[in-house]
Amino acid sequence: MKVQTRLVALVPLLLCAVPHSSRAQTQEGGGGGTQVRPWSVAIGGHQSYEGGGQFPTGGDSSGQTSRGLTARLGRTWMLHRGSLDVNGDATQLLYGGAQPDHVMYGVNGSGSYSLTRRFTWRASGSMNNSYARDSSVLQESGIILQSKTAMTKTYNSSTEMAYEVSRRSTISASVSHTQVSFDGADDLSNGSSVMIRAAYTRQLTLTQDLSVSFGNTFSSGLTGDIQGLLATWHKKVGRGLTLSLGGGVRPYTLYGEPGRKIAPGLSMGLTGRLSDMQTLSVTYERAVEQAYGFNRTHLAHRINANYELAVGTRFQVSNTLNYGLNTYPQIANYTLGGWTYSVSSRYLLLSNLAVTGSYGFWLTQETGVPSISTFRTVAGLAYGFGWR
Repeated sequence: MKVQTRLVALVPLLLCAVPHSSRAQTQEGGGGGTQVRPWSVAIGGHQSYEGGGQFPTGGDSSGQTSRGLTARLGRTWMLHRGSLDVNGDATQLLYGGAQPDHVMYGVNGSGSYSLTRRFTWRASGSMNNSYARDSSVLQESGIILQSKTAMTKTYNSSTEMAYEVSRRSTISASVSHTQVSFDGADDLSNGSSVMIRAAYTRQLTLTQDLSVSFGNTFSSGLTGDIQGLLATWHKKVGRGLTLSLGGGVRPYTLYGEPGRKIAPGLSMGLTGRLSDMQTLSVTYERAVEQAYGFNRTHLAHRINANYELAVGTRFQVSNTLNYGLNTYPQIANYTLGGWTYSVSSRYLLLSNLAVTGSYGFWLTQETGVPSISTFRTVAGLAYGFGWR
């Protein structure tokens, strides 16, 4: 098994663990209240080390180091009937000539607005430039790319409209777009997809509801159209958890083949709060989707899990696990998959100053190819604050 270590501090690990003071407790009129600080800023510095795998070993040439600076800026608007949030971040990595320097960056925005008491509109969008193995779109699909030079630029956007037909019934319609482009890897293909979805949700009891949805995904390249007719049942469990079970069919087409194929659509999950200090999310999905980077369709088994724990007001730790196993209808006896695990923590030294640490592990499993694993450890210091 090939092992490569990479100690790189990226923005989500170094800065997002720091409270940006976007909310501050204030006293208004003799009572307690929460006041939003619209602006937030966070900055941090780091040093990283990369070694093993594709680097020489032994002597003074073993591995390579880099230094960098990270920064984040955010703005929140609280509207009369909704809200709008925009933030951006950047990380400059300097390798000292061992390999080209890189700038990682991202921009995210989301908002919601209640047009009437029954009609709500939501929208979100993001753009992120990162190493390919750090792309959340690829990780959640089980596409774990281990190249130290491959970069991805990922665009995500979505909009949804929901209308409350009655106190117990809601209809919704959404459109989402995903685009993934690659740089530094000639054997990977750019890809994009657009999904249109309509759903009807009915509250069955105080703790249960049922939704039925139909969607169609249009993809670029050799990936055919993918449809889905699914029903999902939700039930509240305990004080703060929600259990979900879903099933249906996913018809899809393959390039150069007539007619439609049929694959089962399955999902299950348990999400919510275990206590005031703990949150949990565990989901499984049997999906049919575009294989970004490979210009074809794959059938996927996906497991995504997250657990977060807060100890008092100063210490927080978060664990995330993604697993995917993909098969390809037009490539017999071939599978591609893998899993990623990361744990990140932060300890608040002062009101706006925190020390952070994290560990990440990646494993790629491909038919006919030895497994490849990499890991990353990070230690950092970050400072954040907010103002009106």
